[in-house]
Amino acid sequence: MPKYGFSGIAYDIAEWSDFTEDVPALGEEVWLRSDNVPTVGEERVIHVTSPFSFENNEKFELLFMPALSSLNGWEEYPDEIEKSAIVGCELAEIIEADDTEAWLKVRIVSVSMLGELAEKFSPKKMEMLPCKSMLRDYQYTTNHENWEYSVFDAQGDIGSWELAYTDNSGVRHLVIYAEWGDHYNYVYYGNYVR
Repeated sequence: MPKYGFSGIAYDIAEWSDFTEDVPALGEEVWLRSDNVPTVGEERVIHVTSPFSFENNEKFELLFMPALSSLNGWEEYPDEIEKSAIVGCELAEIIEADDTEAWLKVRIVSVSMLGELAEKFSPKKMEMLPCKSMLRDYQYTTNHENWEYSVFDAQGDIGSWELAYTDNSGVRHLVIYAEWGDHYNYVYYGNYVR
């Protein structure tokens, strides 16, 4: 269930591949990440990390980021924000798994590019997100074209980030607010305006 009145929730726990069957061993960090945005109806192989607790045929949503931003973040590759998406998945197969990571095959059931979120959801009036003001130990903001990506964390063990889009009328739309910690990595999405 989404928090703070957002429209949906996704997980930021996946790295996307173009593998079809054979996958690297669990624990292998060097492998080619995908730049290909998932498309509805296809099956994709993904690598996920804890927390992971999906069952076969269960539906869930994941954040897709192309290869370079998946590895290094939007702060290094802000041009990949437009190529990122919220992807609805259905678990087709657990290829290999242990307690901390897994290779999965998923069916793609929906794709919402991040640039479409402000149009997809009606704007809601935003007050203040509860956790953001507490996470001030480290913060930075990256601006790219109409996008603003801000990261806040508290001593490296919990944090949050947000992604906002400013439309041609100058209205700022908060389309993602994400929270992460040792046992969670949630991406809440929708369309908040001040």
